Amino acid sequence: MRRPMNAFLIFCKRHRSLVREQNPHLDNRTVTRILGDLWANLAPDEKSCYINLAKQYKEAFLKANPDYKWFNHDKQGTGSK
Repeated sequence: MRRPMNAFLIFCKRHRSLVREQNPHLDNRTVTRILGDLWANLAPDEKSCYINLAKQYKEAFLKANPDYKWFNHDKQGTGSK
């Protein structure tokens, strides 16, 4: 089961096709970098729209999956340092 998308992922989902249309020759990594720059320079009021949407997604996800627990796959196991 996947976790709900965060604000940046929602932004990317909505804008990736636009960036792709403007830059069809770029690879996915570069498109993501452009999306990151756009996100970093987004006005706070526009960014809050995506943040609120992400909160709604998370609330709906937790309501539908009340027993779901987040965990970090990298930190599982013995992992002594």
